[in-house]
Amino acid sequence: RCKPAYITLGSMVQVWEVVAGRESGGIVVRAAHELKSQEVGRLAFAAFVEEIEIADERLHYKLFTGAGPQTGWVSLKSGARALLKCVIKDPQPGTELACISAGRPLFCAWYSGGFSVEDGMKLLQPLMEALRAAGVQTKILHFPDAYELDGQGREPWAGYVDRLVEEIDKAAGSSSRPLLLFGHSRGAAPAITVATRLGARVRKVYIAACGAMELGKATGWE
Repeated sequence: RCKPAYITLGSMVQVWEVVAGRESGGIVVRAAHELKSQEVGRLAFAAFVEEIEIADERLHYKLFTGAGPQTGWVSLKSGARALLKCVIKDPQPGTELACISAGRPLFCAWYSGGFSVEDGMKLLQPLMEALRAAGVQTKILHFPDAYELDGQGREPWAGYVDRLVEEIDKAAGSSSRPLLLFGHSRGAAPAITVATRLGARVRKVYIAACGAMELGKATGWE
C-alpha cells in the first residue's frame, strides 16, 4: 500500500516555488549573498524552498523538495521576470517583495475513498496540523454522499463540483483567493476537477496515490 510523503513545516516560515529555469536546468545558486560569489549548482524548476532570509532581492533558502543544493542564495528576479514565487507567506509582517502571489492560499484537501467522514478527517489530521502550525488555513472536503448528493455520471458530478466550490469560497472568504489542492487516492478526482474548473486561481495540485495500473501486472493492492 502506498504511503504519501508529507512536508512538515515549522511555524513562521515562508515557502517559495521556483517558476523559472525549466529549459536551462534551473536557476543559479551561489554560496553567498554576493552575485560574484561561488556558483554551487542550480535549483530546479518547480522546487520548493524555505526562506531563511532576504537581502537586496536575494533569497537565502533551505531546500524542501526538488533537485538542487540543500542551501544557498538565489535571485528573486532577473530583470522584470520572477524566478521564484511565494506560495506560503509568514503570518508576521515582512518584506513585501517576498510575495509575488496575491494573498495567502487556502489549502484544501480530500482524503482517500473507503473512509467515513470521521476516519477520513483523522487520516489527514497530521498534515492539517503541520500546515496550521505554519500559519496556513486549511479546509477538508468530502465525497458526494457526505453532502447528500446522489447519482452517477457527468451531470451529478458537475453538481458535486458546484457544491465543492461553494464550500471552498465559504472557507476562503472570497471567490478569488488563491488555492492549494491536495488529493489522496480517490481524492485525486475531485482535486483535479476543481483545479480544472477554477483555473489559474489554483496555484498547485498535490496528488498522493499509487501509480496507474499496467496491463498484465499485479497492482500494489494485489
